[in-house]
Amino acid sequence: ASSCAPEGPQSFTVRLYTQAGLYGSVSLVDTVPENIYTVSANPAWAAIGDNGNDVGFSSIFVSFDFSDIPADATIVSATLRMHQNDQSTGDSYNTLSGLGGVLVDNVSYLVLEGTDALFYGSTTGSDIGIGPLAESYVADSWHELDVTVSAEDELAHYHNGRLQFRIYHNIGNDNDGVNDTDGWTLGNDSNRPELVVTYLN
Repeated sequence: ASSCAPEGPQSFTVRLYTQAGLYGSVSLVDTVPENIYTVSANPAWAAIGDNGNDVGFSSIFVSFDFSDIPADATIVSATLRMHQNDQSTGDSYNTLSGLGGVLVDNVSYLVLEGTDALFYGSTTGSDIGIGPLAESYVADSWHELDVTVSAEDELAHYHNGRLQFRIYHNIGNDNDGVNDTDGWTLGNDSNRPELVVTYLN
């Protein structure tokens, strides 16, 4: 008699993209008399950095639907891929980087309607200040960052069915009276942000 050994876990790789309504930029545009924030949802691209008044700065949020990853899967790797476009002003990498390059936080996602889902700066407690996603401005270039810990924690702890990241420079503004920004593609085209996940199940 012959017997067949049971098959082991299979490897799968999926490529997730940002979804309409759940990506964009959040900008602090004033500090007096109180912090005033604006949200730009679904732009073709957005910039991170400061403004020429040196009272505000912008961050990008991207969100990925993680719900098709089985809850009992074992994450092998997860890579965030972002496309830097040809929009740049000032010298954001030298004046705003602080800790070095463009940083990424894994931030909490709360189920709200429309643009409200973008504006949550609270971190998950893991993958904070991970980077650099990019260390210098290179027009029309792709940049990658390992976010495996974020993917593992989503399955193990948070169960939101979503991974959301904030992309930013460590220093809000540099008080030089100049816009210091670098642009990133966000819109629904071939260069939109990607999350590439490999898992076993």
